[in-house]
Amino acid sequence: MKSLRLRQLLFVCVAMLLTLMPTGAAQATPPDQYIYHSEVDWSWIDCGDFMVNEHAVMDVRVREHYDKDGNWVRAVEHYDWNGIVYNNQHPEIFLVEKPTHYNVTYYPDGLQAWVGLIISIHVPGEGPVFRGAGRGALYWLDDGYDLVYYMGHNDWIEGNTDALCAALRAP
Repeated sequence: MKSLRLRQLLFVCVAMLLTLMPTGAAQATPPDQYIYHSEVDWSWIDCGDFMVNEHAVMDVRVREHYDKDGNWVRAVEHYDWNGIVYNNQHPEIFLVEKPTHYNVTYYPDGLQAWVGLIISIHVPGEGPVFRGAGRGALYWLDDGYDLVYYMGHNDWIEGNTDALCAALRAP
């Protein structure tokens, strides 16, 4: 009998607490959601006699969040990334990257928070030569992407440039 009364009292207290709590999230504007597809091709690492280029294809799911007044507060992008790295002098010499999946959260002050497996390159028979995984945070100074601040966990990009260059060097 005592247990029943205690449960009833607890139920009433929880109900009152939930009624009195502010509902800030419920008052916020629902996030905008969309998906886009992108391809990039860029020079990445200088191996002396050639450049390692990367070609990547990505699908990105985006959620843009707003406060109750409709002001943008953050965007969360989930990347599904597939790419290759190749010798720019001999594009037929390439390595296929392992598919990666990661999230980037963008904030109005320029902070970017990265979480997940960003890059994973393996040389057949030798194992991994580049890997970027964990959590990282970046601040950008301006639209020119001048890096102001970087904080990472697990050394954001760990790699063996010499092994990558050797694997992509023309015979």
